Amino acid sequence: MDELTRNRYPAVDWKQDLRVSRHHFEEHERFGEGVASVCNAVERYVMQSALAFRKLLDQRVLTEEVITADWKVHVYPCTHRPEPHWYFEGMIDMENLHHFVRYYDVETPRGGSLRLQRLANLLIHSFVFAVWPVEGGSYGEARFFFNSDRTKDDVVYEMTVADFKEIADEVLYDKVVAMERVGSNGDFRQHNATWREAKRREEFGPNPHP
Repeated sequence: MDELTRNRYPAVDWKQDLRVSRHHFEEHERFGEGVASVCNAVERYVMQSALAFRKLLDQRVLTEEVITADWKVHVYPCTHRPEPHWYFEGMIDMENLHHFVRYYDVETPRGGSLRLQRLANLLIHSFVFAVWPVEGGSYGEARFFFNSDRTKDDVVYEMTVADFKEIADEVLYDKVVAMERVGSNGDFRQHNATWREAKRREEFGPNPHP
């Protein structure tokens, strides 16, 4: 049994973790109350999902279409060099709501994108992670801000929970249905049904099965 085949079995567990994280988050949506509930639910859901992303990437069980997709984020530039956590004024509370707005220009976002590996790494190693609920809004409308030790002097990223759920679903339901050999050294790429259909159309035309 080759390494790729062996890794498919533990990958099932990490996809199950994504399902469980989503279920717990939806339970909070139905029964949670107040800002603290939103912040706790979002942070737990995002962090647990990010770890699952990383494990699935490491185990090479995702398709190229998911791995190379560009996921949209807002990017806010740093205006004041962030200091280590313990130099922030005030206290960092249980929701991790430290005073990142002092260091980033949150009034002038620019468009950006992150691939799955980069997104997972930034979340797992986050320096800033703060949730901003929308007053009177749904959990999905809440936003979260994040960066890492390596990016904190440059930018902070923002994403809505609804957009993150879309990514998590793409990972959860990603399915390898085709393999593509790359180069002469035995490397290969894994693809989903959309790629396979595009290849069929490329080879046989728009109606390969009259």
